Amino acid sequence: MKAIMVGVDGSSYSEVALRYAIEIADLPGAGVVGLAGVAGDFDGEEPLAEHEVEEVEGLESLPTTVVGWFQRAMDECAEACRVAEVPFTARMLAGHPTRVLTRESQAADMLVLGCKGRRDNDMELLGNTARDLIRSCIKPVLVTRGAHRPVKRALVGYDGSPSSGHAVEWVADLAAAGGWEVAVITGAMPGSELAE
Repeated sequence: MKAIMVGVDGSSYSEVALRYAIEIADLPGAGVVGLAGVAGDFDGEEPLAEHEVEEVEGLESLPTTVVGWFQRAMDECAEACRVAEVPFTARMLAGHPTRVLTRESQAADMLVLGCKGRRDNDMELLGNTARDLIRSCIKPVLVTRGAHRPVKRALVGYDGSPSSGHAVEWVADLAAAGGWEVAVITGAMPGSELAE
């Protein structure tokens, strides 16, 4: 594993996602890529801050307050990675966050995304961005909530498909590096070929 991509938007949910990305990246010695998809209708109001990013593409037409908001978020990500001694690369690209993250995550090993979501019974459990990324991203996606808690156990669903087999292998590799417990859940009947 070489790169864990994390969606950056300056929110506390993005910060939690970064903490998980750092924790996972540290296991195999990977780096973290902070990616901000900056849409033209973002309403952040932070002043422009100085920050060197590896790639700033298509942002020239956006207000400096918008770009400044994301630059500040990237600074915070860079500092957290520096403290954890995990390599960090910052990227800011103009465009809808879902489309930008889906496209750019193809070059990473995993995408980590903070999700505010909803907890009401009559509301969706995932926000639009997280839901759309889970459907469209071809790489593993970790959607985080609440506060960061170090990973100690992982739960993997297995249905006999190649995708679920890949998920089991992928989690097993991380679990071995991190000393996690892993449980595999399947709906197979006891004694069936799938259960075996």
